[in-house]
Amino acid sequence: IPRNTPWRSCGCAPQTGTSGLLLLTDDGQLAHRLISPRHAVWKIYDAVHEGEAGEADCAAFRAGLTLRDGTVCRPAYLRPLGPGRSLVAVCEGKYHQVRRMLASRGMPVTALRRIAEGGLELGTLPMGMTRELTCGEIRLLETVDFDEAYLEKLVQKIRSML
Repeated sequence: IPRNTPWRSCGCAPQTGTSGLLLLTDDGQLAHRLISPRHAVWKIYDAVHEGEAGEADCAAFRAGLTLRDGTVCRPAYLRPLGPGRSLVAVCEGKYHQVRRMLASRGMPVTALRRIAEGGLELGTLPMGMTRELTCGEIRLLETVDFDEAYLEKLVQKIRSML
């Protein structure tokens, strides 16, 4: 982060041990919209895990999981990409949520990368690099709605990179 960058809040930091998209902002309202589950801003992860996700796992994510410690998760999306790899979309940010959700289904995570938030995609930005968002990207974060067609578009992008 450039030394003279003013910011007062961090919008949606990835989980510890997670790489990928990290948004920093000095706009408190935007940060609240991104973080608050009430606004249902979707975060999408590329997960490498043990085992293979099946239809029962996808259905459990759609229904909303209750984790081993009693934590109740909102409905989420799980899309298998092949053995040991899946896309996961969540609209809340509980402690290590994606890792815990996959582990609860017998698929411990070995690598996790946030690839999108709202309608903003990480794209080809190299690890460790930063850039400012365009006005259009900020508007997208303020207004985008998630649907399964968007998730399927990301699935196709990821599959083309495998």
